[in-house]
Amino acid sequence: MRNGSGKRYWLGLDVGGTKILAAAVTDGLEIVEARRTATRRGEGPRAVLERSVALLEELQARRGPALGLGVGFAGLVDWKRGVVSSSIMLPGWDGFPLASALSEALSGIPVFADNDATAAGWGEYLALGSPPGLTMVLLTVGTGIGGAIIVEGRLFRGACGTSAEFGNTTIDWRGERCWCGNRGCLNTLASGSAISARAAVLADAAEESLLKGLERPIPVDRIAEAARAGDRAAARAIEEGARALGAGVANLVNIFNPERVVITGGVSVLGEEYLRIVREEAAWRAFKENAEHARIETSVVGPEVGVLGAAGLARDHFREGRSGKD
Repeated sequence: MRNGSGKRYWLGLDVGGTKILAAAVTDGLEIVEARRTATRRGEGPRAVLERSVALLEELQARRGPALGLGVGFAGLVDWKRGVVSSSIMLPGWDGFPLASALSEALSGIPVFADNDATAAGWGEYLALGSPPGLTMVLLTVGTGIGGAIIVEGRLFRGACGTSAEFGNTTIDWRGERCWCGNRGCLNTLASGSAISARAAVLADAAEESLLKGLERPIPVDRIAEAARAGDRAAARAIEEGARALGAGVANLVNIFNPERVVITGGVSVLGEEYLRIVREEAAWRAFKENAEHARIETSVVGPEVGVLGAAGLARDHFREGRSGKD
């Protein structure tokens, strides 16, 4: 199947806690056009689905029929059936038949659905040229923290497809309550939500801060701007979040001994100083041998790595009858 411009392409969809991103992706994995809108998750699955379909229909109206659709969803997904198991970020989706619902709404197009961080990890791997021996972990650090694991060029999903939930690993066993019900999860210390909450507390306690009076939650990009302007509360919140993430990364470095640790998501706007602190903390906590072999960096793709990976998963699944080399 070819579109109106004569080029084969796939659709990618990234459904997150705050935004929906849809893209047209060529068979060679080039993003040629993208559309986004707010998730407005409080309106429930059907409303979110309708907004997603509207973006996808707009892309197909401009580019012709797509070969298929890949979806990355912010929750646990039974990728073999395309059904959402559960989601902390998007409540009300438990048991939702995501793949079949989208296929029906889009006139029967083939749809493959998986976790959004898994899609991002696969997108990064494909963008790196699919090196067959690569071992890599990827963390999506935004509203919450997700992850993906590539082991020697193979996507590792675990026994039931729910591996790499790095944000729900315990860093402080007596810490704050996480959305998942556990205490002291990495989410509570290093996510964009955690940095925003900590910045608000520090700003309120400071005599002066550029963050005082801002609407809550404070966007991470505003915290980054304040830190660059010399705001101590903002800088401290960023450093604390970076050190907490570095502790989590050190655990992953010691467990998986990866060649690459990739950090993507909304915290990428915090810049090189943030990444320097993450590297410093991880190097201090991990075994020296492991740390020396692990490159900690941001995504080579950028914020669209998830939607690229979703399209790539669909391409690989429907073209080869498998996904992520499982």
